Amino acid sequence: DIWKDGLPKIEFEMTGIAIVDSSGASKDSDDPAWILYEYLTNSRYGVGLSSSQIDTASFATASAICADTNSTSPAVKQYACNIILEPTDSLLTNIRRILATCNGQLHWINGKYKLQIDTEFSGTAAFAFEKKHLIGGITITGNSKNERKNQVIAKFINPSRQWNEDEVSWPDKNTETSTYDAYLLADKSVPMRQTLNLGGVTNFNQARFLAKQACLRSRDAVKCSFVATSEAMDVVPGDVITVTHSTPGWSAKEFRVRSITLNMNGTCSLACVEHLDSIYTWDYATEPTASADTNLPDPTSVTVPSGLAFTESVYESIASGG
Repeated sequence: DIWKDGLPKIEFEMTGIAIVDSSGASKDSDDPAWILYEYLTNSRYGVGLSSSQIDTASFATASAICADTNSTSPAVKQYACNIILEPTDSLLTNIRRILATCNGQLHWINGKYKLQIDTEFSGTAAFAFEKKHLIGGITITGNSKNERKNQVIAKFINPSRQWNEDEVSWPDKNTETSTYDAYLLADKSVPMRQTLNLGGVTNFNQARFLAKQACLRSRDAVKCSFVATSEAMDVVPGDVITVTHSTPGWSAKEFRVRSITLNMNGTCSLACVEHLDSIYTWDYATEPTASADTNLPDPTSVTVPSGLAFTESVYESIASGG
């Protein structure tokens, strides 16, 4: 613990504080899932929740997603959290800062907190919706101009820059030129940029991955909402569902549930966003080399002058005029 103004300033991983996972095991970790679990359950500097109020299985699943590495060398985990939390900030602010390092969402489901991290999907959808399950129509919306971005800039703490703030953009104008030009052309050459402040991220590729997700999701994710029969009650936020509907020509189109509301008449209102595996493709990019350092002498290292000499010069002054 680092004490400031009489309060402990919580610092994870960078000072090697032990994280306690759901099994009670204590370990040093930069895993965002277990760091969040520690913050939620710690009664001294965290929320102080009981472990019975947390869906530990969802945290274990999220931890596996965070630990997934890219297929190329060197191996880099998808998400890691190296963060300093201020005790004077609200609990919700600190939770959001931890979640931002892994693009996670925290849901309250069946009396427990569930951690959800969007990732590539395989297997069977939680529910296959057809027209017979829908009551009334279906609302379909694309992204508005205010939501649509053609470049996202992620600011992060870079250890190779002496732990100073650095930034990475996606698509990068120099390394993803064709993508950058295509997005700009599609948006009538109007730059539409977003900046992410990732104070808990200390890796170039992890920051780039979060910027990539934000940019792709802003451009390609169609939203839909509808009222469904009570059969939809088994669906929870974060689940992937399919929708088959003749009007938009959808056949088992995949969506991820963002919210579900139980109505007084027994129906359910769902808000969903299109799921695309391409948004979550984890890849690796070489970090740009640092600019060459200055060749000016080091001002903190001064050598003793040598070879000094002096010559006497005599002159006359008339009324201080020289």
